[in-house]
Amino acid sequence: MKFTNSLLPQAIIIKGIFVFTLIAGCSGRDNVENKDKGAPVFRKVASEVSGISFSNNVIENNKTRNHENFAYVYNGAGVATADFNNDGMVDVYFTGNDVSNKLYLNTGSLKFRDITASAGVGGNGSWNNGVAIADVNSDGFKDIYICKGGFNDSDSSRKNLLYVNQGNLTFKEEAEKYGLDDSGYSMQAVFFDMDNDEDLDMYLTSRPDSFYLGLSRMVSGKKNPPDKNRNKLFRNDNNTYTEIGREAGIGQTFGYALGVVAADLNNDGWTDIFVTNDYADNDYMFINQQNGTFKDEVKSMINHASLFSMGTDIADINNDGFEDIMVTEMLPENYKRSKVSMPRMDVEGFWAIVDSGFHKQYMHNVLHLNHGNGFFSDVSQMAGVAKTEWSWATLLCDFDNDGNRDIFVANGYRRDLFDGD
Repeated sequence: MKFTNSLLPQAIIIKGIFVFTLIAGCSGRDNVENKDKGAPVFRKVASEVSGISFSNNVIENNKTRNHENFAYVYNGAGVATADFNNDGMVDVYFTGNDVSNKLYLNTGSLKFRDITASAGVGGNGSWNNGVAIADVNSDGFKDIYICKGGFNDSDSSRKNLLYVNQGNLTFKEEAEKYGLDDSGYSMQAVFFDMDNDEDLDMYLTSRPDSFYLGLSRMVSGKKNPPDKNRNKLFRNDNNTYTEIGREAGIGQTFGYALGVVAADLNNDGWTDIFVTNDYADNDYMFINQQNGTFKDEVKSMINHASLFSMGTDIADINNDGFEDIMVTEMLPENYKRSKVSMPRMDVEGFWAIVDSGFHKQYMHNVLHLNHGNGFFSDVSQMAGVAKTEWSWATLLCDFDNDGNRDIFVANGYRRDLFDGD
């Protein structure tokens, strides 16, 4: 079984146009149909028709809120889809950075109604990053977990939120009650069953509270990272969550962790964790040791990783029964843009990262193909998916119902910050 986060940056919402897909096609290879290869798979639905008008407008300030002091100012926030009232139709929940969150109820025929106010899920006004959907109390209704953490904000404003579904299209914020009101610099969470006890545990990613740290600072930070900057693992103890990250083997994390997915990567019946890290720190591949602990096996299971790792998803891309991993990066497709628009990747810098103890990393997307023997090969260039521009989330899904997983990549950045010309 695969557990994914629900982070899809707002790049998929463009000027009031909602791009709709039949997400049921992502669930497997059942009911494969022979489709007309020339027929369109998607169609655009205008916001005037769908009723979805959410816009994640970020407030910029040349002195205090800009890319130089807050590198993630343009990252966007998460959007999640789930059937919140068990009527068989998928609803949409958006989180915002400087705007309120929004919940749109699916009323059928691609029509949605904003029920944010009555549902009580607008957020508390502080900066949101990712959102994850899970039934945390096993009552049959999906709940909403929101990761928070911006720039120069307070501990109280960074407390994550847990909106518990009351079963009547209203929610109650109960993160503190469940032990999930973490006040670190959270980026994304994934709920999964780490110990096969049939309840949902949770892995939470985080990041340092400042940017553009040198290699020496990244290395020293991993030795004993502050609680607010390290990734965490929450074990579900009868609907109360206990943070066990340090004792579980994931305490020494100090990366800019933008994505996380959970799946059984070695087919031993236990769910493992894969984390993508931006900047120098390499991605993590935490293999479940079947005793409540994990071990990072990224160096032994893959030859190299992507450098500026962003989004990730896991699926069996070649239908061989083993879970593969897609990671997005920021390499342009055009040669000229790769020279004038992106940070350079030189030999000296490459080995400086490796000599600092991090894994070998290259500046392009990676598609880790699982061989089923405890080792993955990067086939991104052979598969033609190594270069997708400045990319964020990715979704591996059978969009055209032909039995093969396709790849969606969410792209875009507000300003061309690295254009050398």
